[in-house]
Amino acid sequence: MGIQKRNKKAEAQLQDGLPAEVMLAVIKPSLLVAGPRIITATARAAFITWLLFFFNDITLAIATFTASLTGSVFPYETWDKWLIGAVWVLNFIPVISIIIMALTTRFDITNHRIIYTHGILNRYREPMEIAKIRDLGTLRVWQQRPFGLGSIMIESADRSHPELTIPAQRHVDELKDWLHQLNMSERSRLGYKEFENTAAH
Repeated sequence: MGIQKRNKKAEAQLQDGLPAEVMLAVIKPSLLVAGPRIITATARAAFITWLLFFFNDITLAIATFTASLTGSVFPYETWDKWLIGAVWVLNFIPVISIIIMALTTRFDITNHRIIYTHGILNRYREPMEIAKIRDLGTLRVWQQRPFGLGSIMIESADRSHPELTIPAQRHVDELKDWLHQLNMSERSRLGYKEFENTAAH
């Protein structure tokens, strides 16, 4: 259901009424999120490569002009390979960035909080109280639907994090229902009535 390392034992403890915060699951974006970009990048790079060969005279003229400006620095024997390589690398930079995002993003789900951790050089850890979740929704953008992916859209009464998106998840409806049950359980435990104002215990 898009949940990795789900803690069945912790969930059983919650049913026994234990109030301590326990880890229930670790959720990460699926690497399939890069699928649409890989297809687009491959098609674009292949088309540009075809154009370079189709308009070979123009490409050669530009290369000759560049060589006259750079002199001995210009790679006379391998310039065409460098050019094609640059085309493919530049087109795949967005793909690499999406993969890095997926690998460095995680959502730790406890019975009390959703802890959003992200960032590459600088790591950010942002908690959201589950009891303060107002609404849960799902979004399936057309590029990700063939890969069976969707996103969970969370609206919260938490002033620091009024909105949170859990991207690139499989079985998003099942995941949304599970989060809804956690939300209801935590509200019931705390006796919350109006989360955006105060709590009644």
